[in-house]
Amino acid sequence: AQLRNTTGFDSGPTGPVDDGLLAYDDSNVDNRVIDYELALGWTLFGDTAVGQMGDASGYSTALFEVLPGESVPQYGFSTMVSDNGGGMPLYFASSSNPQGELIFSLKVVAGNIPGFEIRLDDSDGNAAFVSLANNLNMLSPTSNWQEFRFDLSQFAGVDLSSIEKITIAPDSAVSESLTYQVAQLRNTTGFDSGPTGPVDGGLLANMSPFDDTGAEVNGEQFIIREHVNDWGGFANVNSDITDLSFPLGGEVNFDAALPSSDSLQTTVYFKFEYQQFPMVDPYFITEKVIISNTDIQSFSITIPPQDASNTYSSLLLYIDELEQPVIIQNIEVIVY
Repeated sequence: AQLRNTTGFDSGPTGPVDDGLLAYDDSNVDNRVIDYELALGWTLFGDTAVGQMGDASGYSTALFEVLPGESVPQYGFSTMVSDNGGGMPLYFASSSNPQGELIFSLKVVAGNIPGFEIRLDDSDGNAAFVSLANNLNMLSPTSNWQEFRFDLSQFAGVDLSSIEKITIAPDSAVSESLTYQVAQLRNTTGFDSGPTGPVDGGLLANMSPFDDTGAEVNGEQFIIREHVNDWGGFANVNSDITDLSFPLGGEVNFDAALPSSDSLQTTVYFKFEYQQFPMVDPYFITEKVIISNTDIQSFSITIPPQDASNTYSSLLLYIDELEQPVIIQNIEVIVY
């Protein structure tokens, strides 16, 4: 009974052969195209089969299956309406920050490993191409997950403030079937964008959507969906903004823009409360600001003097219109 031979080492499974996707530092992430899910308004596209699946790590991955042919394969991520996307271009913060990066993880599941190319398309029809071989760490694709990083300045000739399509695909036709996966596609700002306290005399807010209200944030794009209730919005989660008092008044400063030329003008405003709901009194609401330009512009809202005995620890952001995304950056509160 039990006649067998052994290899001289323990061949039992002790973990995955592929180590799987690893968690990454997200302190300076600007936009996530695919992470635990696809970005709002974005979809997968390809010449043939594409699909979305989960990884053991919990991250979502894009699966692309390429068939042999004579043309250069086209596979990737898009928000273009022609690709069944939602028409929500992303703003890649690079023009004012040359250290911003485009980053993703890739592995080849089956087939010979080809050369790959990355293409960015903007809303004006411009495109920029970069070979995968030109990644910052000089890595080559394999059958295991690897992270590939690119300086955004490598993508010359494309408007990085309005990216609507990202192609990650073989750079030439393939002679046999190929399957590969892409995950953790994102861009970074090149600096730690997390609010840490006073900046030039002010405090930077970090806005998070109210739960289950239709309010959503993707990178720097804010939107409130149609199924929102009448109090949906965004709340500051930076604990440095607390017990503020405005006996002499103050300011709320921020930068904003519309994500594309097709976007409708959008109205935003802020609300200061004593504390989070239900202890909101006293509170006041700022004047409203209309965002109508696709270029990032700076806005300043004056805070009138408030009763010196009143303090405010809750800062909220609201958008008047539904289903209209708006880019908002660098929300700063200044006390006179």
